[in-house]
Amino acid sequence: MPKYSQYTQESLEEALLDVSNGSTVREAARTWGVPRSTLQNRLKGYEPHSTAHSDSQRLSIEQEKKLVKWIKHQELLGLAPTHSQIRFFATKVLSLNGDTEPLGRRWMQAFLRRNPELRTRKKKPIEMERFRTKAAEIKEFYQRFSAPEIRNIPAHRIYNIDEGGLMEGLGVNGLVVGRAKGPPIPSKNPGRGTWMTFVECCAANGHLLPPLVIFRGVTLQSSYFPTEALTEFDGWKFTTSENGYTSNDHHLNWLKEIFIPETRSTDKSPQLLLLDGHTSHVTDEFMWECFQNSISVMYFPSHCTHILQPLDVGCFSPLKAAYRLHAARLYQLSDASPFGKCGLLLCLQKAREIALTAKNIKAGFRGAGIFPLNAQKGLSHRELVLPIEERPKTPQNTASLSQQDPPLKTPHRGQDVLAIYEQAIGQPQSPLSRLMLRKIKKGFDEALSDLAEAKTAQEALETQLEAAKPKKRAVVKVNPNTKFASIEAVIAAKKKAKEAEEKAAKKAQKAKEKQKLWEEDHPVERNTATYIFEDMCFTWQAE
Repeated sequence: MPKYSQYTQESLEEALLDVSNGSTVREAARTWGVPRSTLQNRLKGYEPHSTAHSDSQRLSIEQEKKLVKWIKHQELLGLAPTHSQIRFFATKVLSLNGDTEPLGRRWMQAFLRRNPELRTRKKKPIEMERFRTKAAEIKEFYQRFSAPEIRNIPAHRIYNIDEGGLMEGLGVNGLVVGRAKGPPIPSKNPGRGTWMTFVECCAANGHLLPPLVIFRGVTLQSSYFPTEALTEFDGWKFTTSENGYTSNDHHLNWLKEIFIPETRSTDKSPQLLLLDGHTSHVTDEFMWECFQNSISVMYFPSHCTHILQPLDVGCFSPLKAAYRLHAARLYQLSDASPFGKCGLLLCLQKAREIALTAKNIKAGFRGAGIFPLNAQKGLSHRELVLPIEERPKTPQNTASLSQQDPPLKTPHRGQDVLAIYEQAIGQPQSPLSRLMLRKIKKGFDEALSDLAEAKTAQEALETQLEAAKPKKRAVVKVNPNTKFASIEAVIAAKKKAKEAEEKAAKKAQKAKEKQKLWEEDHPVERNTATYIFEDMCFTWQAE
């Protein structure tokens, strides 16, 4: 028996099409899993439940469609709205309808249920500069691979280098299971302190080079390493820095002691090294060493590594996920005690075995469109290409209502148009009249939605304009007997800055009026000055 509760609008339309082509209602209902009564009702002209009860909704169907379109557009711009922002936008539309009642507590859940293409999801923070990346820069990057010295380099000679960081205490938060009732569940946390940087390099054929691990400290200590299974770290290189981050010397030494020895070939064939524009990658010493060893260097465009860098595309995400998994297990075994640099190193080693496989490395180069070369991979990235759908034009209202009936009121929403028509003329009898009224209602609701969207955009522009205005600054005076400024001192400083702004504006206005009066009283001098200036410009151009 078909599960009628799972039928979709598409299956219903297919069933209606089969009936129109000669199939019986029973056969079409059984084939497409649609209730026979539903199919019969649709054939009789009954409206679906969502449409039939649309008049009881706060927003009309057309207004909700506009709201859904706005939400999708905001998502493409990297500004997906929250529940409170959607409720605010819906309230704006209702206020234009003359409806000032607040939305219900469960309106958001009902709205998402009526529009299943939307869903509440977790957002991923992305730097603003990454959304400003231009497709021209991506296209230019791919065009560099057509150079004669680059296009013939095989996969096993194309490498990508990048660095990442691990911190103790990161990645162990999440959902837990406990008693159904009671206060928030406490959880032990070792805190955040130990930091470690690792440098990875891989080839397009899936080959992975040994890593460079940088601890935070002055000298390497034996306590940084486990007492057993040290053979798991064969080929690894270790060093320290004051802050645990990389530097110019670290990358230069990595090039000399790891990359060049590990990738040296007997035929001295050219190599390609793909890397970001970090300052440690563009030093004169680094570039000279690459030139001496026939290593072609290609830099990714700024803020594009999440699109073009193979290690970012296919490797580092599963690596961090595997690290969090092993770190959580280690916390559980150690009763959430800090495990230090040794624990970080063990978690990194196990995470590399799981994540940095030949399959993931090849997928990273393929996903970035580098090998095999496919520029569409980068140019079609959802964080780069932001298609802005064209707004549908509001239908022209060809119908006109009588203005002679005094009781008629100005409509504030599409439903009011239907009520006025019924009040003035009566129930529409012909299909053409009903169609005409639906068109008018739809155009009315769309116009109100466009107006609400325009008002929201206007408020945003006014806010940005206010923030961009130059403001006078005034020092907040702090009482010498205290270490902190009070709110009264801040208010006084703000007042002083405002007075300075008003004084400067009045001075500029007076100077403008004085100049205007002088020009009116001295037209000859004004024309002479203009003539002299134009003559000077002509003389300068002639010279």
